[in-house]
Amino acid sequence: MQSKLEAVRITTAVGASVIVAGGTQPGVLDRLMDGDDVGTLFRSTAEAVPAWKRWIGYTVTPKGKLHVDAGAARAVQQQGKSLLAIGITRVEGNFDQGELVSVLDPVGREIARGLSNYEVDIARQLIGKRSDEIEAILGHLPYGSVVHRDNLAVLRQMD
Repeated sequence: MQSKLEAVRITTAVGASVIVAGGTQPGVLDRLMDGDDVGTLFRSTAEAVPAWKRWIGYTVTPKGKLHVDAGAARAVQQQGKSLLAIGITRVEGNFDQGELVSVLDPVGREIARGLSNYEVDIARQLIGKRSDEIEAILGHLPYGSVVHRDNLAVLRQMD
């Protein structure tokens, strides 16, 4: 039952409703499609999340963690902004460019997941740096953000 409830939590968080019904009952799907009162309906109140961001946020296992300060957490979580190096306070794990990382707020709660524009060693060099400092460190500025908002899925916080 725990795994079913976790699936319901994830599915409703991305904007879809779910019916949990006994799969061993003969014809249960036909009865559901006919509108019979079978199982339990969990309605989503969340806005639908695009498939790409569902994949990023809920399918792949992160390879690393980016700890951020309160300002970066607010920008990512509430304002839909990209994650900039200046807001990163610590980097954990072992990841390459393009791999999935978790974004953790100052208390260690996972608030988002995204695809990193930089591999782990470079990400560590960029902790707390402004964009103009990145160019000085790397000799060029390949990306203005560590995780771009198009490749970042904010995880819905459940009460």
